[in-house]
Amino acid sequence: RSWFTDVRFRRAVSKAIDRKSIASFTLQGLASPLYGFVSPGNRAWVATNLSGDDYDLEKAKALLRDAGFVTRGDQNSPQLYDAKGNRVELTLIVPTESQARIQMATVIQEDLARLGIKLQVAPLEFGEFQRRTTQSFVYDAALLGTSVSEPDPSSYANFLRSSSPTHPWHPNQAHAATAWETIVDELLTGQARETNPKRRRQAFHQIQQLMAEQVPVIPIVARHLASAANVRVRNYRPSVLIPYSLWNAEE
Repeated sequence: RSWFTDVRFRRAVSKAIDRKSIASFTLQGLASPLYGFVSPGNRAWVATNLSGDDYDLEKAKALLRDAGFVTRGDQNSPQLYDAKGNRVELTLIVPTESQARIQMATVIQEDLARLGIKLQVAPLEFGEFQRRTTQSFVYDAALLGTSVSEPDPSSYANFLRSSSPTHPWHPNQAHAATAWETIVDELLTGQARETNPKRRRQAFHQIQQLMAEQVPVIPIVARHLASAANVRVRNYRPSVLIPYSLWNAEE
């Protein structure tokens, strides 16, 4: 737990993951690298100027050194230890039903091995996966997907608000565990009350910037959605939200 509570460790892990390779090769180009929690498909609200964690192995190593981690072994098979001499080993759980996520987890495993992190990939049946990530919290790290029901910032509240039961970091907390989470809560409440669209956008962009700096979760990619229709279908305007093709079925 102490590793993940250090933002330098989280940033190092984020910088060590080659998102562009995952998007281009693992997912065959049907994804875009993601550096924030809002998909680029949400064009009205996504912040496009985030200081994203592009792949940079040397910066990742520097962050770990600054956090007191030590690398042993040779260059081809490094082993990372924390300041107390513990080998950095963890397990990443992933749902067995998603072959794409299992493939992504394997790439992440290889990426983190270059830092000396020993990552075990553990595919779990979805029911058990969900039980661990929402009820028992018996896991080190999890690879999962998220989606929202509408593009408005308020639809992200269950994900962002510290007191939310589906808040994925510091779960079941009565109050915000950190100062930056308090700021996110305040910005989230403020933008929900704000009637000026420009000020709402500014507040939501601030939240996205804070999340990109603190990386309580590490975004990997935004999956692309393919939607098609016969040429005889008129007024066909696919949406980025469910139901992709049938939201305007009456037309």
